[in-house]
Amino acid sequence: MPTNCACCGIAKRENGRLRCVKYHYLMTPQTPETERECSYFTPFMEEDGELLSPEEHLMLKEMEMQARGFKGPI
Repeated sequence: MPTNCACCGIAKRENGRLRCVKYHYLMTPQTPETERECSYFTPFMEEDGELLSPEEHLMLKEMEMQARGFKGPI
């Protein structure tokens, strides 16, 4: 499924740039709008009206994938 990194809860905002918390990938200003395939794409989630941190998004996604039996790339 094509995804947009700028809309991913796992992307951490640092000094006006985005960094993927899972892959430790620093994105250039043009990169976030580029659509790509990513199994870890997570839409933004809130709890008690507050946006979860990228680390919390990643933890929830990893737990979800583990529950579904996802073993990662071959």
